[in-house]
Amino acid sequence: MKKIINIVLAALLIYLVSPKGGTIFYIKSLRWIYVLLVSFLITFLLMPFAIKWGERLGMLDHPNQRKVHDHPIPTSGGVAVSIAFFMTIFRNFNFSPQMIGVMIGTMIIFLTGVIDDRFGLHAVIKLFLQIGATTILIVYGIKVRVFPYGMPLKSVLDIVITYIGILGITNAFNYMDGMDGEAGGLAIVSGITLFLISMFNGSRHIFWMAIALVGCCLGFLPYNFPKAKVFLGDNGSTTIGFLLAAIAIAGSWSAVSVSVAIATPVLIFSIYIFDMTYTTVSRIRKGTVTNLKEWFAVTGKDHLHHRLVNLGFSKSQAVITIWACAAIFSFSAFVIRRTTYVNAILIILQCILIYFLIVVLMLIGREEKRPLVGQDTADRT
Repeated sequence: MKKIINIVLAALLIYLVSPKGGTIFYIKSLRWIYVLLVSFLITFLLMPFAIKWGERLGMLDHPNQRKVHDHPIPTSGGVAVSIAFFMTIFRNFNFSPQMIGVMIGTMIIFLTGVIDDRFGLHAVIKLFLQIGATTILIVYGIKVRVFPYGMPLKSVLDIVITYIGILGITNAFNYMDGMDGEAGGLAIVSGITLFLISMFNGSRHIFWMAIALVGCCLGFLPYNFPKAKVFLGDNGSTTIGFLLAAIAIAGSWSAVSVSVAIATPVLIFSIYIFDMTYTTVSRIRKGTVTNLKEWFAVTGKDHLHHRLVNLGFSKSQAVITIWACAAIFSFSAFVIRRTTYVNAILIILQCILIYFLIVVLMLIGREEKRPLVGQDTADRT
């Protein structure tokens, strides 16, 4: 049955990428559905080959005392996701100069991740290559513009914030790749939000990239949730994180308010930012992280998903709960753009209160408790 489904999906993909395969979508002004379908199908059909390729090249996550899976699992899922994304984009779009920069930078991050998953890279080298990819974005005109014109050192400050934002989100998303389905689902939630906002804003190149990424992650998720056959690996999680950050900075989120323009992507990515900030501060206080290398290398069971499991959630329940939190904050980001100043403040206060409750749960969940439901997924970070 599975083979028949794959044959049918492959035939559909061949038809869609044929010269007239997308005509009906163009006529009906539904090109975004076409992009979503193509990216989904390419990823879904490539994934079995990526799994075999990962096993053959030794790109594997081996079991140890801090992991639940009892056999090596390939970390090559990100390879299929990235290849599908590049194929979809190259098949469908005329590039703006900014999008050329995004593609070049994303390719650097992807290749860095592949090498790291296969051979291992020193933390400094990874950071250097991430800085290089971010520099390419800046050269191509993708940077934060939050400081008022005429302000001393405006350009320098904008560039500094851009580096912090891109590098922060890239690595924060990598931090969230801790349980089966977690990173893939979060990317779908964030990607859909970026797609919807950019579509209403008329940011054409941005929303094509966002919906292509959503399709790729939808194609990956059946192989990763609820029971993983393949992991994204650093090659996938850092690539997706970098793409989301680049799309967020390249987009125009508010033409009338700088505050709303800043708050929109911050709310969309707030669950990543919170988890990375909380675990980093916690590890520094405990002395487990004292330098950059340790920050990249140290892993532990102090992330939000671990704390939820300690409270009695099954791993699938923990992941779905985190997806739901991300959806709530993304919805807030969507609403805040079209509301009054007072209501915007209330929305932000509501989000702060939710995070206060999450911190309380994180503190309560420090001690491991017996789960209410059996262990069902792999725990990796």
